[in-house]
Amino acid sequence: MKKKNFRLLLAAVLTTVMLASAMPAMAQTESVNQNGEDEIMLISAAPASSAAWTSSKLKAAQVDFTKVTSASYDKLRLSWEPMSGVDGYQIYRATSKSGKYAKIATVKGASSATYTDTGRTCGTRYYYKLRAYKKIGGKTVYSKYSAILSAYAKPAKVKVTDAYAPSNSTVTIAVSFTTVRGATDYEAQINQIKKNGKETGFRSYTYNEEGRKCTLETYKQCLAKMKKMYPSGYVTKTYMENGKVIEKKMTVEKFTETMVGKNQVETELVQDDSIYEFRIRAYRKVNGRKVYGSWSEPYTLKETLNLDEIHAALRQYAIDYAAKNEPRWHYDDSRTETPREANYYSDGEWAGFSIYSKQERVIAGYKPAIEDYLSQVVEQGGSEAGYLYLFRVAPGEQQDAFTKNEGAETYYKGFFLW
Repeated sequence: MKKKNFRLLLAAVLTTVMLASAMPAMAQTESVNQNGEDEIMLISAAPASSAAWTSSKLKAAQVDFTKVTSASYDKLRLSWEPMSGVDGYQIYRATSKSGKYAKIATVKGASSATYTDTGRTCGTRYYYKLRAYKKIGGKTVYSKYSAILSAYAKPAKVKVTDAYAPSNSTVTIAVSFTTVRGATDYEAQINQIKKNGKETGFRSYTYNEEGRKCTLETYKQCLAKMKKMYPSGYVTKTYMENGKVIEKKMTVEKFTETMVGKNQVETELVQDDSIYEFRIRAYRKVNGRKVYGSWSEPYTLKETLNLDEIHAALRQYAIDYAAKNEPRWHYDDSRTETPREANYYSDGEWAGFSIYSKQERVIAGYKPAIEDYLSQVVEQGGSEAGYLYLFRVAPGEQQDAFTKNEGAETYYKGFFLW
């Protein structure tokens, strides 16, 4: 009887072992049952996906690119649909679709699905294909190649940082931007939104007060014009300094930079009630072809002047300067005469400025005018006690230079001293 029971027990054990070996691999986990007791659960694990690949199946499969895009002036980013169960991917590159493809990278891991190709040449178009691989039966087996995708290595996206009227300019607008590596030059566009809401749409030109078509010129474009005007390569610049005429010889490059910065474009436009937007993009010129980066976000030209602050600063400067240099003349806010009724006034001698000028530049530009005015008063026999008054003018007020019917000076705001 004992021998029989032992044989039955042994048979049961062998049966259990045989069943276990025939079943899929089991995972073991511990949990707590409803009675609060520890119990062991066996969970069937899914067969590894790699077991699904045979040589014939993998050779017939194809991995697919999802995107090839420029990541920078010298980088391209590749992405593809991952293939479960493979060992990795091989990436190939060429400079023409039908050209010779060279393996540039092996990316390990089935789930890997991106690669960045670095050290490329900006403006060049690159072609890519890839395939998956897996070691099966001791041999490396490859899938079919993907479809070929291509992209240019492009200059990065530009950012417009500012737009304003340069010092003493009443018609010109300078637009500043961040320069990017790999760019040959830049292209700029302007959109004019009129008071009635009508837009011109972004375009590479606008019109000035005289109706002349004006493009948005970069430093390099302006330099090309200057080189034609000054074939010697040099320019003699004449200007006043401390009451003396100064002549300075400089290269065409340096002279051009005094007009437009290397990170700017400039144009002339009508400074009226319109809203102006600018956008800029970089490009790389290769074999006569321009490869463009993305457009910057639009930048709106804004009037940032605070006339009250400017008036207060200039008024104080006039008081302080007169007290120090010609005390018989003092500042008086109670003056009632108009400029044309005063003995001395700065009739058009003030540096005009735009509503888009930089506030600090306006103040700095007007201080010398105050000094010149007092010197002029003394030189013309104004040795008697007199009064100074800074008069604010706006379009259509007092001076012809600020009358809307007088052309380009229509839209300035400024100050006159008498």
